[in-house]
Amino acid sequence: MESVIRIMEAALPCPLYARGADKGGERAVYNYNTTTYNAARRETRMKVNIYAATMARAIELERLLDQALVTKSETPLTATVTRCERNGGGYLEDGDGHVRIAYYDFTLRR
Repeated sequence: MESVIRIMEAALPCPLYARGADKGGERAVYNYNTTTYNAARRETRMKVNIYAATMARAIELERLLDQALVTKSETPLTATVTRCERNGGGYLEDGDGHVRIAYYDFTLRR
């Protein structure tokens, strides 16, 4: 997943943090876990919370991540990540800010 994190950092014009290292301001915070594993293939779900001052800005950051991560046809994302699909999300208002929530499902080859 390190290669995915590097892609996300390159795509976003704001800081990216792992859950637990969350700071203030405009940012994206991710966490992920394995949903299935069979020694040859691992499926992982990542949740990304995108914090911004306006909903329009949060949606803009979300689109940047979608463009960088979601795979098209049979083209793998990286040497080990063979597929990434967007699978749901939502939004919250957090005081004066807005939070977009995006879920990504990855298939990794071992």
